[in-house]
Order: sequence, then structure tokens, then C-alpha cells
Amino acid sequence: MILTMQLLSSLDRFSWRKIWKRRRVCFKSLLRHFKLLRSHYMSL
Repeated sequence: MILTMQLLSSLDRFSWRKIWKRRRVCFKSLLRHFKLLRSHYMSL
């Protein structure tokens, strides 16, 4: 019982880290996109 809980917690931590990394990458791309849009509107 304890072993399975440990396994689940470690798996959850791993997936959480993966999701966090992906979210950070997504945020960076969004930020870049926003900057591009802003510069485009500034040049108009």
C-alpha cells in the first residue's frame, strides 16, 4: 500500500514538472507573440 502511494507521488511529481516546463515554454511563446504584435501596431 505504502509502496504504491510512493510510486504514485513520484509519478505525479514527474508529470507536474513536465507540465510546468511546458507551461513555461508556452508562456514564453505567448510573450514573444505579444511583443511582435505590439511592435507591429507601433509601426503602423
